[in-house]
Amino acid sequence: QLRRRLSDILKDLTPELIASLTGWEFITDAVLSLSSH
Repeated sequence: QLRRRLSDILKDLTPELIASLTGWEFITDAVLSLSSH
């Protein structure tokens, strides 16, 4: 039961996690491209 609850929580979190991760990737990419110029 605990495992099922964890998977439910993960399912809810995933979209936000992905969004924040891609957001960070975007930010780091922008910073890197800015500093490389």
